Amino acid sequence: MNHPPLPHPSDGDASSELSKPYITTELDIASFLVASGHKVLFAVPQGALVQFMFDPGVASAVEEYFAGAALPVQEVFKAHRHLRTVVKQVKIHNGVTSHVYQSRNY
Repeated sequence: MNHPPLPHPSDGDASSELSKPYITTELDIASFLVASGHKVLFAVPQGALVQFMFDPGVASAVEEYFAGAALPVQEVFKAHRHLRTVVKQVKIHNGVTSHVYQSRNY
């Protein structure tokens, strides 16, 4: 699973879990969060994927996403395009690129 389960309020260690950043490699979830007004704290490579890290306060927005909350489609697509660009930049910066991004000698 690409995202940690949300702690139940009755769990003994819930307060420390709530202080950890929310991490996902799912572009759809990250796009929803960005379109909802949340900021990506970090984007780091994880193998062929990129991890997006958000403030722990996004837990309720993640629950809304899984419950089927709707946002303006233009905002979600705008966030999706932006995050795809971030993924490309992270991969280029870390040398994890496909043949499309490698320099060619003609």
